[in-house]
Amino acid sequence: MSGIGCRCPYARGQPVGTAERRYIMRTGPFTLVFFACLLVSPVFLIAQSSPDWPDASYIDEAPGLPILKNVSVDAFDSDSWLCFVSRDDGVATGRSFPVSGGGSAFGVRVDFTRRGPDPVFVYSRRPLRVDGIVKSVSVRVAGRNFAHSLYLIVRDNRGLVHELWAGKLDFLGWKTMRVSLPPASDDGLGGIVQGDSHYPGRSGISILGFRIDCDPMEAYGSFYVYFSDLRAIVEVNQPPSVEVPAAPAAGTKAPAALRPAPAAPDTVVADVQEPALPSGDKPTGPALVLKAIRDAIAAAQSYPAAARRRGLEGVTRLSITVTAGGALEAVRVVASSGSDILDRAATDLATSIFPVANDTGRSVTVEVGIVYKLDPAKP
Repeated sequence: MSGIGCRCPYARGQPVGTAERRYIMRTGPFTLVFFACLLVSPVFLIAQSSPDWPDASYIDEAPGLPILKNVSVDAFDSDSWLCFVSRDDGVATGRSFPVSGGGSAFGVRVDFTRRGPDPVFVYSRRPLRVDGIVKSVSVRVAGRNFAHSLYLIVRDNRGLVHELWAGKLDFLGWKTMRVSLPPASDDGLGGIVQGDSHYPGRSGISILGFRIDCDPMEAYGSFYVYFSDLRAIVEVNQPPSVEVPAAPAAGTKAPAALRPAPAAPDTVVADVQEPALPSGDKPTGPALVLKAIRDAIAAAQSYPAAARRRGLEGVTRLSITVTAGGALEAVRVVASSGSDILDRAATDLATSIFPVANDTGRSVTVEVGIVYKLDPAKP
């Protein structure tokens, strides 16, 4: 039986015609090149795996729970700041000098030549980089009861500059002015973008300085303002918890590296819903610090709307370190509630209550559990 088709010139016992020889001569070189490429391709792939590829050491296998730290950004301890005002509006001069109680400050004097909405700029000579997700920025400011407005100038992770309102300078003496940084939009393209989901180890912002918008009714004569102690509350990730090895058999002395560390003498553990601290005498030292934190948390606590809608409940236990002056030094989650929404709400709540009283003369670390429990009687 015969059929329409192409006879294979390589079939055993079949003669090869003139046309078929021409076909082999034409396609043979291309066939050899094809198989040569197959042999060379593994070498090519190996060459592509050269050390020129980006370093992947920053990738964590499992990110830990968030820690909020109070970090010092700049102490104004050198002539690293500049001030500027338009020549049409006046003359600005600035200098650094020590302040009472320790530390330094940068003072700005503006001599106005005309009345108007004159902006005054106070810039760092170099951008002040803050790594991590910055939740808020604070600065100590000494005002003289002028109705001028202060703005914080930052540059986000994309290089865009933002000016954030910090408040009015209508007060006398030193005051801590704090600016909360709004989060980026859900799509990661709007707002203050501090990080990139592809590069989690490269998040942060740069603080460029401040802008003072002068009230036209008070832009006359000389105006003074002073800056000191620039700080930021930054969210970082703590390392994942490590499983503790099993205890050695009885009679066996544990190695020094596996022996439990003694408890810190300044650590007091209590939940915010527990009854009063020590009865009888008035609490002092770490107990007084803990009581101040508990009272402030209980007064400011509110249920996160997103958690209420989803019916989320739980207890987030925080470790809070308070400086000798009563400021927040660090806060971290030591036991999660099981909900990222509740954990973040708890850390944000803890950072909002400072400063608190601390009469110990040293830093104190306490633990508190913030309890989130829905009321079944409420819709």
